[in-house]
Amino acid sequence: MNGTKKQEGFVAITSVLIVSVLVLVLGISMFYSSMGDQSMSAAYDNGQEASLLADACAREAFHKLKENINYSGKETIEINGMSCTINAIEDISTSTKKISTSASAGEQPHFKRQEKEIRYIVESEDWLCQECDFENVEISGNSLTLSEELGDGEEVEGVLRTTTSDSDWTGDGNYFSIIGLTADSNDLVLEENQTEGVRISNPLSLNDIKRVGSSLMEWTETIPENTEINIYTKVTVSEEMPTVAPETWQLAANGQEIPEIEDAADLTNHWLWVKQELKTTDLNFAPRLHSLTETVTQSDLVPVETEGYRVSSELDISGMGTLKDSQIFWKADIRSEATIVVETRFYDGQTWSDWQTALNGRQVPGLAKGTNLESADLQIRAVFAGGPETYPTLHSINIFIEVNK
Repeated sequence: MNGTKKQEGFVAITSVLIVSVLVLVLGISMFYSSMGDQSMSAAYDNGQEASLLADACAREAFHKLKENINYSGKETIEINGMSCTINAIEDISTSTKKISTSASAGEQPHFKRQEKEIRYIVESEDWLCQECDFENVEISGNSLTLSEELGDGEEVEGVLRTTTSDSDWTGDGNYFSIIGLTADSNDLVLEENQTEGVRISNPLSLNDIKRVGSSLMEWTETIPENTEINIYTKVTVSEEMPTVAPETWQLAANGQEIPEIEDAADLTNHWLWVKQELKTTDLNFAPRLHSLTETVTQSDLVPVETEGYRVSSELDISGMGTLKDSQIFWKADIRSEATIVVETRFYDGQTWSDWQTALNGRQVPGLAKGTNLESADLQIRAVFAGGPETYPTLHSINIFIEVNK
């Protein structure tokens, strides 16, 4: 009996010991398992943190590249108390750069690396290249500006000569030559028994007319049957007052423009000759020239509203990969009513798209994410409008394209 009780007690004690050992082993196992989970969690967090840092560094490098296409990288930057490294920017081609960054996190560092391939277009000079198409724009420093256009302003008094009196017609010094004509009651008439006569006025200086506004030849006359009056003009060029009359003349029309004087012409060193010719076939009837007036007005030049444009050459953005993201932005001086509209179009290797208006700082229109860039080209068109107070100026246009490899 006593032996049986001892045996049962031994079994109980043994069972307790076994259970205790199992509990201890289970506890130790759970402890180490917990430690492993914490280590794995910390490693994951460190990896995520390093990845975010490297990505932030890449975005910072991209931003600096947009500000200065010659940015070279090779710097460490601080972000929220942590640091990452921008490696040297690589020039893959004349229009492609590669950004690479690295970052680490944790006491036992986890390293992450980010890379971006960027294709770019920077237009800030050579605006009027041989392959470009442009109209009414010009270079100003390193910028492109709408050309100022001058138009006619108000007409102002220029040159006016009126011949209406006896002294005007035949007074000393008031004519170049006169044959067969005389003055009578303030009219120019044929001398007695003359069937024709000619008077040539002194050459009239047009030197003060720098831009012709208008011209007008007009006269008043009485022309009986079998009589006629003809007025002729000629414009000559001489630095000094001419002393020889022209050999050829232009027939003028009453109330019309003066022959050989064109609108907007510069008449520096120009002279106007006027010849009056009176004829009759019957001495009982004679023509009378009552007055003769030559008028040439001057027009001021003033700035006017105008437009112009510039189309770039075909810009190569081709290469392996698809489009991940894009941005177009430009710098310009636009004031008052002046405007610059920037448009782009895309070539996919087969056809050109239509022109689409771009928004400053936004995605390039017509370039959808995922677009195949293997045979891609772009063109940029800038349309200017301005005046009369201000004319817009374009300093630069930049396009950046991030590529999925």
